[in-house]
Amino acid sequence: MVSCLWSGFWDYRHANLARSTGRRLTMSETCLGERDDCKRDLYKNLEEIKDQLRQEMKYVTQNIKLKSLDELNARRSQLILSVEEVILQLFESTATGKPPNLFIRKQSAWDHSTFAGTVTMKPSHQAKMTTVRFGDPKSRRKFALIVRLLSDIHKLLLTDTTSTRRELYYQDVKLAKSQIAVDAAMRDICCLLDACPWELGVVPTSKGLVAGSLVIVTADNERLDCSAHSEGLLIPQNVTNIARMDTTAKFILIVEKDATFQKLIAEDFLKLLGPCILITGKGFPDMNTRLLVRRLWETFGLPTFVLTDADPHGVEIMCVYRFGSLRMCHEAEFLATPAVRWLGVHPRDVETLGMDASPLSRTDKDKLRHLSERPYMLADARLSGQVDLQLESGVKAEIEGMARFSQCYLTDSYIPTQITGRLFI
Repeated sequence: MVSCLWSGFWDYRHANLARSTGRRLTMSETCLGERDDCKRDLYKNLEEIKDQLRQEMKYVTQNIKLKSLDELNARRSQLILSVEEVILQLFESTATGKPPNLFIRKQSAWDHSTFAGTVTMKPSHQAKMTTVRFGDPKSRRKFALIVRLLSDIHKLLLTDTTSTRRELYYQDVKLAKSQIAVDAAMRDICCLLDACPWELGVVPTSKGLVAGSLVIVTADNERLDCSAHSEGLLIPQNVTNIARMDTTAKFILIVEKDATFQKLIAEDFLKLLGPCILITGKGFPDMNTRLLVRRLWETFGLPTFVLTDADPHGVEIMCVYRFGSLRMCHEAEFLATPAVRWLGVHPRDVETLGMDASPLSRTDKDKLRHLSERPYMLADARLSGQVDLQLESGVKAEIEGMARFSQCYLTDSYIPTQITGRLFI
């Protein structure tokens, strides 16, 4: 069998051929062998990568089961009491002539979190607190919005129903003023009650898509076959309500943009390199997309890669999937997937492949500098090295820039090369 792993994989001949002739580079050409041989070599590498990642992550196959009705009811009762205790304390303060206050753990700075593979919130005894005061005109609206949302959540818990954040916003548009204010208030409430939003009956709205070798069975016994949707299936609104998943996939690829997601499907990526699972969060990922990625890793332990633009936003999106975000650090155990690896496009690829590039803006440079100071960057020399390289080069590039080599360059060359060459980070 001819091996796909040819010397260095970064042999300029292939990039130069594509640039000079515009001729499509086939997987066979890139791998210097037949397509079937290349695919077998890809699978062999994926098995080795899977074993390595499982060892690094101390992975244990998890038979994730939905909580029993008794467990759900017990948690719901506990949260109902927690909400009532908060409201009672506010009433007691008012009854004694004191302005009511809410004390909430700070989430707004990196020194309020800890990092050990994922970004997590400091425990209550270590965390700094912020006070939302009814007596302060600057925070009175925020106080009122939190109390209003606590009332809505109390009703949801009592009736065992759900609502989206958007629906909560429309409950009182005059008070909320914006969806952003509702989202921030919900994060404060989750910290206040030490609960996840879905436990409070507040389910996120999905925007991400999934395609490929994956069958999802919900708690209502609805069967969702992701391979049956030509443009991808909308990720279920309540990922925590998934009862079972089945797959024959060899790996998972998350792509930053919907346009890239659709292009890969059109290129027959799922057949040529599959069976695999393809996911997009359509830019910065929503909660359900991140929940699904984490759930897939916990269930199957498959190699999981992220493909983004070679720009500051792409780097940050990859980091959110892998390490979690500061805003959601209290839910990192459900939303971050440390086993995720950055397949590309790396800043080093821009020069190596001769991609079309544009100069970094001042905002881009500031974002990169802020990224370089984050704890996960300081802990990983390879990641921080790419950020430093982009700052030095002063340029960025989009995934679409690879189309100049050939229309199917991602499927035929770049993605299999990055995997079998172990060029991911």
